[in-house]
Amino acid sequence: MDRQLFFLFRLTGQVSLIKSINTGKSIPKNTTDGDISMKRFLFLLGITFTFLPLANVYAQSELSKEELLEETLMVRYLPNILEVTDKLFMCERITNIKRLDGNRQHELTIEVMTFEKAHMPPYDLYRITLTDKPDEITVTKIERAENISPEQLKKSCSK
Repeated sequence: MDRQLFFLFRLTGQVSLIKSINTGKSIPKNTTDGDISMKRFLFLLGITFTFLPLANVYAQSELSKEELLEETLMVRYLPNILEVTDKLFMCERITNIKRLDGNRQHELTIEVMTFEKAHMPPYDLYRITLTDKPDEITVTKIERAENISPEQLKKSCSK
């Protein structure tokens, strides 16, 4: 440890002079606060770039075209679903879709699972059949299964 100079860095970036333990030498006069500040900056920059690649960045996974289309349709039918269920819901999915007579007319079946506060039971499964025409959306059939078990919930939501 003899002949080592010790520098104490303050928050302001200035250097305090601490004499060497054995030699009694002080910091050379040609060392400036700017030199020390630059060295400190470069050191911190090096540490930052060393650990930056190790940071995990979690981006939303890419959705398939089919998943994006289903999501878009669910947004379109959201007011109809809320009108029928009058509750919060999860695990929404389109289970059936077919073209009706004529162009741009479809019938589809949507399943949603409703819940009470913070995704807690009771769970109800709604099966809603809609007719979608360019100028209107009509609910044609509603089926409701009440008090779905947690096992059935997992099965329904995992598809």
